[in-house]
Amino acid sequence: MKEIHETSNLKRDLQFPFYTEKIEFEAGEYKMGDLVELTTAGKVKKLTTAAEIYGVVTDDFTSDSNNKKNTIYLTGSFNEKYVDFNGKDKAEVKRAARKLLIMIG
Repeated sequence: MKEIHETSNLKRDLQFPFYTEKIEFEAGEYKMGDLVELTTAGKVKKLTTAAEIYGVVTDDFTSDSNNKKNTIYLTGSFNEKYVDFNGKDKAEVKRAARKLLIMIG
């Protein structure tokens, strides 16, 4: 199955690989560029702790009882201007993200 994502300026450098994963989200509204972390239940939610970063939301998405799964980027190079750090320290998040090959600049 081919995935189609909106064109945007979220991606910074297309020469760096962008790996994706379709995963279940906790209920709520998510925007392209939101940073997410993995819960103990195996779902993703908006980032609450820099060290727990897991991925970047690919597209605007509302997770509810009828629609729980969407795609996240597991790796890639992203424009900082289009990334939502959810109020967390940018430098700290960037350091944690680099360990997962999520580059934000």
